[in-house]
Amino acid sequence: MLQNQNLESYEKFFETAGVLDGRQMEGAEITYLAFKIDGRWQLVRAKLFLEGISGKALAPYETASVRVGRHTLVDLGTSVKQFLDDSLTASALHFPEGICTFKCDTYGHSTHVTDLHHDGLREGTRLRMLTITGENTSGQFSEPVISWELKSHAQPYDSLQELTHIYGTGFPGGGQLMIEIIGYQTTAIETALSTINGSVATICQALLKGFSPEKASLGYIVYKSNIALQRGSFTGSEIEWSTGASFQSGCVKLTVEPGSVVKCFARYGGITHHERWVVDPTFAQNSRRNTYETFDEGLVALKSLLDGPYVKGRDARQVETALTWLIWMCGFSPIQIGGNSKTQTGPDLIVAAPNGNLAVIECTTGLLSADKKLPQLVARTVQVRRKLDAVGNASVQLISVLITTRTREEVRAELDQATRADILVATREDIETALSRSIVSMDANALYDFAVATLKERQLNHKQPFGAPI
Repeated sequence: MLQNQNLESYEKFFETAGVLDGRQMEGAEITYLAFKIDGRWQLVRAKLFLEGISGKALAPYETASVRVGRHTLVDLGTSVKQFLDDSLTASALHFPEGICTFKCDTYGHSTHVTDLHHDGLREGTRLRMLTITGENTSGQFSEPVISWELKSHAQPYDSLQELTHIYGTGFPGGGQLMIEIIGYQTTAIETALSTINGSVATICQALLKGFSPEKASLGYIVYKSNIALQRGSFTGSEIEWSTGASFQSGCVKLTVEPGSVVKCFARYGGITHHERWVVDPTFAQNSRRNTYETFDEGLVALKSLLDGPYVKGRDARQVETALTWLIWMCGFSPIQIGGNSKTQTGPDLIVAAPNGNLAVIECTTGLLSADKKLPQLVARTVQVRRKLDAVGNASVQLISVLITTRTREEVRAELDQATRADILVATREDIETALSRSIVSMDANALYDFAVATLKERQLNHKQPFGAPI
């Protein structure tokens, strides 16, 4: 049952997401996590992808108190809108493996529309999201207890984090029951067809069938040596369109200087839906990334280390290695310290900018407070500061950074604590941005200054007094 004031945003989301434009949304799928509470299966977290994320279901998995599953709506024999209408009316979701209740408070379920979902931002994609929330169940389940139950199953998982990562439900933080409906982008850059050959850039844009090419447009910025040389746009009428089996495809050609890269923006109705870099495969503007890719083409190994799933110990240390590679490609000079048994009392990384300013970094695949990361980072930064001051390097600037592979949404409850401790938190979104931007040479000194300014801004926003970095 929806609260009356939320009915309008609920209906409006489906209109703007295209569900009511005659499309059947055959690729739509839902993935969910439920806990058994008081003898009944209670939906905790679900994500409904209007265009799907895999195109196939995953077999349900169940223990005494945990159940997950992923189904296409075709398999469920229903449409997106009908499935949600029925679920909200009954306060329950019906799956082949059983019913999961979706409780709400006295006033009903509430809704919130997000125009730019974080799952899309890290991939350079606009994903509209409708969040439907139920009652708050804080304190009704224990993550450590559930993780140890998963370890004991005939088909074991190491943790709840690993299970939710594989099924794509998102980690259940905050205790709020939640369904997220994530819309597709209407248009996107066709990466496979877009390239640069010498002085000619070919840029191709895909557009879903049923949408007017006249309303599409393509924006671009041409870079060389990290300097923007050209900026402009092509209107839909200037793009040459053809119709394929699944979508419409439009291409343009643009004259550029040899060795350039182009940042492209696919738009519809004046709104950007997707961004991508287009490059000449025979050139690379970032010599550090080019050198690294000699042994890891396309950053495949690096990305696999960052994507998990993770376990404590040796495997989790691989994330530190991947971040060291990425930080080096961004122009810094990083060293790993804590990963060695002889120096394990030190921080995970220490990073130097070209101008000599330093950052003490801790890395985690979990929450910010896991394994006492926050207090350890503060203590280790203080140790470094004292050492620098004692040997006449008081002018060297020093900041504390905690990098997590979790999303900002997953750690938002802990961000205030980190900010008050003068710690800059970098999340999954920041990692994805660095991966994308590393295709061009980066000014590490400017990035360091931006990090300091970002920490200051966050402290001011949280109404905390800001002291200069340690």
